[in-house]
Amino acid sequence: KGDSYAVGLALLVGDTGEMEELDYENFRALGILHIFAVSGLHFSALFYALFRLFGFAKKWRFPVLFLILLFYAGVCDFSPSVLRAFVMICVFMGAKLLGRRYDLLSSLFCSVLVVTMIHPFHAFSPGFVLSCSGVLSIALLQPLFLRLFRFLPRKLREVVSVCTAAQLGLVPVVSYYFGTFYTL
Repeated sequence: KGDSYAVGLALLVGDTGEMEELDYENFRALGILHIFAVSGLHFSALFYALFRLFGFAKKWRFPVLFLILLFYAGVCDFSPSVLRAFVMICVFMGAKLLGRRYDLLSSLFCSVLVVTMIHPFHAFSPGFVLSCSGVLSIALLQPLFLRLFRFLPRKLREVVSVCTAAQLGLVPVVSYYFGTFYTL
């Protein structure tokens, strides 16, 4: 109840409407309000957890995963980044079902096409542009950073290269939309 409910709702589905104005402003002033935005990364993490839970060899899991993810995307009000992730996950599941190879760039461009066909103005939405820019940066720059960080252990190298690629790719978008330049 109260503040706990409001914060929990914001964390789970990105709805900050129940938060008290002072709490909302405090989170904004601290620069951490973005933790309440359900991003494509959060959506993909949910998919991965469910995918692992249902096992890798069972084809019946895809319709179940589709329905669960469709429901959660709806609960998140089909935000632009969630919609992008949902379409990309559908492309991934379709590739697996058809025995095809999954390609990140093709999936991203498919999601951009589908999302902008459904909601053309999402093309100008900061959330959608950030989401797409992050994935595009990972697809294009991660291989470079994998080679650059080859001195690191494999798992750490993968994590560092993905994070570095995404952060580097987001710098111009964050600067444009928010007028800031972050160094992290």
